[in-house]
Amino acid sequence: QSRSGGPPSSSAAWIPQVSKLAGAIMDHTRYMVQQKINAPPSQREKAFQQQEISNLLWAWATSNRPGHDVFGSLAGVMMQQELDRQALPPPPPQQQYDTRGPKVHERRPQEWSNSVWAFATAQCYNKYDDLLEFVADLTEVEEFMHRFKPQEMSNTLWGVATLLSNQPDDVPLTDRVQQSALRIQRCVAREILGRAHEFKPQELANSLWSLATLGFGLEPTPDQSLNNYIVLKSDNLAEDRKLKQDFINAIVLAAEDKLRWAKAQELNNIAWALARLLEESTPDIDVILREIGFQLTDKRRKVTTQDIGTTLWAFATLSFVEPDVYRAVTSRLTQCDITRAKPQEFSNLVWAMATSEIEVLEDKDAFDTTLIRDDKRPKVSDPITMCFAMAAEELMHRPDQFKSQEIKDTLWSFSKVGIRHPNLFRSIAIHLVGEHEGDPCRGLSDFSPQGIGNMAWAFARQAQLCEEVGSRMRGSLQTGNSNGRLAVYTTSYFDIGQLLLHRFFAAISDNAIHNFKNLSMLKPQDLSNTAWSFGALGLRHDGFVENAIDQAQQKLEAYVHGDEALMNSFKGQEISNLLWTMATLNAPVGTLFDDITAFLRKLFRDEDGNNPPTAVEIAKHFKRQELANMAWSCAVFGYYPPDLISYLYTGMLGEGPDRSPEKIAEIFDDGGLQQQEVMSMIYVQLALEQNGLNGHLTLPPDFPGDWQLGNNAELSTSTTETSIELKLSTSRIQRTVSEAFDRIGFNHGEEHIITMADLQEEYGINLPPRQSEVLSIDIADVDAKIAIEVDGPAHYICHIDGTLDEGSDGYPKMNSWGKLEYQYTWDGERQRVNGPTALKHRLLTSLGWTVISIPFWEWYALEGDAVAEENYCKNLLAMAGE
Repeated sequence: QSRSGGPPSSSAAWIPQVSKLAGAIMDHTRYMVQQKINAPPSQREKAFQQQEISNLLWAWATSNRPGHDVFGSLAGVMMQQELDRQALPPPPPQQQYDTRGPKVHERRPQEWSNSVWAFATAQCYNKYDDLLEFVADLTEVEEFMHRFKPQEMSNTLWGVATLLSNQPDDVPLTDRVQQSALRIQRCVAREILGRAHEFKPQELANSLWSLATLGFGLEPTPDQSLNNYIVLKSDNLAEDRKLKQDFINAIVLAAEDKLRWAKAQELNNIAWALARLLEESTPDIDVILREIGFQLTDKRRKVTTQDIGTTLWAFATLSFVEPDVYRAVTSRLTQCDITRAKPQEFSNLVWAMATSEIEVLEDKDAFDTTLIRDDKRPKVSDPITMCFAMAAEELMHRPDQFKSQEIKDTLWSFSKVGIRHPNLFRSIAIHLVGEHEGDPCRGLSDFSPQGIGNMAWAFARQAQLCEEVGSRMRGSLQTGNSNGRLAVYTTSYFDIGQLLLHRFFAAISDNAIHNFKNLSMLKPQDLSNTAWSFGALGLRHDGFVENAIDQAQQKLEAYVHGDEALMNSFKGQEISNLLWTMATLNAPVGTLFDDITAFLRKLFRDEDGNNPPTAVEIAKHFKRQELANMAWSCAVFGYYPPDLISYLYTGMLGEGPDRSPEKIAEIFDDGGLQQQEVMSMIYVQLALEQNGLNGHLTLPPDFPGDWQLGNNAELSTSTTETSIELKLSTSRIQRTVSEAFDRIGFNHGEEHIITMADLQEEYGINLPPRQSEVLSIDIADVDAKIAIEVDGPAHYICHIDGTLDEGSDGYPKMNSWGKLEYQYTWDGERQRVNGPTALKHRLLTSLGWTVISIPFWEWYALEGDAVAEENYCKNLLAMAGE
């Protein structure tokens, strides 16, 4: 400006020019250094000294102008100079004690620390293995380690961890590199034990982060590989574990009074590292975590979504749950630029809330556009709900940027905390499988077995939450009244769309079969979660069902024969859910019951090998709801392995001195039996009696009485259809059917009830003579014992194998009360009777009733034509008579 005669510029326009000039200088310097290194010995000037080399490496790395060849060359020069120095004779004594400056024999840690740091920052892997091994040799010299300053130790650890964790796929992580890294970590960690109090917060955070990043003192597990975690191979794991714990204790003690000066990133690094290195929290760790949370709520400290997400993820992983801390930390999100946040930060946030079961307040229904009227949906006000809102918005806006695990974690979290978000789930279904057959889509191939299972569970749970919403927002609903299985079906179709939901779960099935080796790669929990989702939504994919049963049998058999690996070890809930699913879908299970019985024999066997188990032993593995579902499944399939049934009765009702409602409720800590559990036992007892298999198994004389939760003397007379109960209500279609039978002179009544007392007095069933309802018949001629069942959508499951008809989708319509209803367009081609309905028909038949089933679509097809309806009813009675 001066040369051109103008005034000096007050703007910053000169900065880019200086930046370009600086870059050119850095590049030219690197070129000149490479020229000097490559020159013949006769033309070389004085060699670079180690400090000059480390300064060059640091400068190029800091300015992001590295050259990998020159890095490797200079590292080689440094190492050769050190070897030459070591070969020199020791200096005279007077020189050893001369303090006027560094001597030729004196090693300076900064030069090696800076060099490792520079290689890591520049992500240079040319001769990095030689450098790490050389530094490992140096750190094992105790006198050399004592010279390290805190920042040099921290930088060295950070550089080693960063080099290995960012290693490209084409650079193998060799045993040599791993051992070098381990040696460095051990030496530096030991030095820090006595000097942690000298460290600044950043140095403490980086040191702890570095050991956690490389899994120091941890044992490799499949889950770590799945999360792309590195765990170095240790040749002395026991000592490394002890050193790890001592190191953590030293860092935590030193950090306690320094966190107030820590930056947000340093706070989240400490929290993350503790979660990675520890299996569980301790009171001392809780103190640090609480302080980290407190510091992050300080509005004077700048925070990012990464700081908040990573910290809360760490809290949840360590089971540190203090809702006020979570809520206060989450409230800082409003000061963050979420548009720049990474997807993992959102998934970490909501996953932490869900895992820690942080309560979502009254605004949790703010996103339910299916069930709640627009003018009645609450506004988002709670920081926790706001956090979920942000995660949903970003996932819908840029789903392609989210990894499969992040999608899974986000969806799972919404369902786990009980927040329904139909728009989110529909948008993800479209993203993954396309809105229509053949549309471009992401697919499911990059999802893990756990990811598939959790995501399927999340979709099914979203629909199940409809009844909770209905209870909370009864006067604000825009949909018609329904409950139980019908409500779940209808809500899932309103949310996603029938055809899209069917295609989505068909894709889950096909993916699990083809990409997970016929489901063999699914752990028992993944198998159970995925299967349960199909059962909850009434969807049956024969390929999935057959492979699920086959894999369950193989895993159970392997466990019984001694292979007790995690892949073969079922928990009680997993067995129960798998059986419940197959029973609900009315899918025959072959010899699965026998395999489960053999598995339980081994599971319940005590140290002396004694059987049978007591209720106390059974309660270690099962809840009574799980036992009830298994018992109900036996009734659905009409198969009752003696040992299995004995286990179920002992667990549900106790045996000997334990056979009392108070004692067994105390053992299981459940307060008593839920209504559906009571009904399960009645159905099973009835089925056993009818098949002559009851033997010594009976229900207590006072059942259900005090056995039921809340000590209700009788069952409610207005049961709702849950997972296994039979529905007692009169539908509109049932009334029109009844009117048609009236017109043809068929003598009948509606909603005929069969009680426990009826079963004992009229049918000779050994049940307590109580007026508790057991079975209901929609339309009944009691004298002729003709039962007419009008079966709506809740009585069926849908087959989703093969190509699905694009024209088979249902649609919403407004009923006469101004409420939305879902119009089912089923025609029976893909529908089959479900397990609860099949069991009811079987029980009625065993009691001497002739059961006539009227599928709702057949009645709808008559279109209200009175003559057609009457002829239809006459034909049904004629066929029943035949």
